[in-house]
Amino acid sequence: MGLPWRKNRPVILGNRAVANQNRDIFQQLAAESREDPSKFAIKYVSHAQGVIALEGKRYLGRFHIGLNALPADFDEVTKKAFLVSDVLMLTQDREGPVTELHETGGAPPFLMQGGAGLPSKRWLWGFQCLDTEALGRWLMGAEPLLSHGLVWYHPQLVKANISSGSLAVPLGEVGTPVHYDVVVRNGRAVEASGANPIASSVARILFTMKIPYIEGVSLEAFSKLTVEEFNSHKLFKTWLRKRILDLDDALEDTQSQRKIAAIEEELRHEVAHVQAQMRKATNDKALATTGAATCVTTVALFAVTQPAMLSLVTALGINAAGLWNFLTTFAEGGRRKAKAQNGQWFYMWALMKDSERL
Repeated sequence: MGLPWRKNRPVILGNRAVANQNRDIFQQLAAESREDPSKFAIKYVSHAQGVIALEGKRYLGRFHIGLNALPADFDEVTKKAFLVSDVLMLTQDREGPVTELHETGGAPPFLMQGGAGLPSKRWLWGFQCLDTEALGRWLMGAEPLLSHGLVWYHPQLVKANISSGSLAVPLGEVGTPVHYDVVVRNGRAVEASGANPIASSVARILFTMKIPYIEGVSLEAFSKLTVEEFNSHKLFKTWLRKRILDLDDALEDTQSQRKIAAIEEELRHEVAHVQAQMRKATNDKALATTGAATCVTTVALFAVTQPAMLSLVTALGINAAGLWNFLTTFAEGGRRKAKAQNGQWFYMWALMKDSERL
């Protein structure tokens, strides 16, 4: 029996706090133009209320992974890292130009939950970002993931006393540093914090692998497909994480490199198998309807759900044996497709098909 107070509760695939925050932000930004990604990024960060409060929630799960990357690399890093993470957090180093946000008395809105004890002065708030345009494009492309609490962005906020005329004091020095597990540069993990050893290890190994199909898919398409095929995505993620956890920790070891290559080949093989299944299912359905008149096909399909119509089929002079072969072949093709779609490899197959269209 369903609980009445849950009937209208929105479906959220990831962290509810992250999802609620991002849904509120995107709702507030609904009327904003998306023609200027840089302005969109600034508006997003300005509305990012509660972002600091979410920091503690990131460690509720073993595979909530935080990455430090360059904004220009956010798209590719997201597509790869989300293949193993339950919730992914992205941030960057405290470097780059400061973008001003607004002035406040005391703590800004997004620090009200954790800003007790801050001096009640006039502050100018901003955030450091090396590429606000790339950040804006990432936010727009990752909206489905952000809105489902699967991904979130932690800005490097800064503040300055207005009288000092400088935005030089990192917000982290007030007591809210941005924690992350791995630093990613040029597509490789170059440093691990060790704060979450399992997450750090899995991410570090993942960024030594060549995952097929994801490079040719836009972040927007990746985000939508991941949300739409989330069950298959979860099954694939479980498989990949287990394979990675089974690897030796010494990545320089020749045996470990062979195991990584074997995982990559297994992935390609299984996706090819799904491709064959889907192609055969499509061909079987096409064969079942080849040469059949439209009325015959319509009646036969109707008979699938209405057995009483079989007498009408006979009255129309349709061969009973031929009809049975038609129905069997049609149903088998549907079952084959359904089986493939419910499996762990359908997600990667769908990414492959999407990359082929570009």
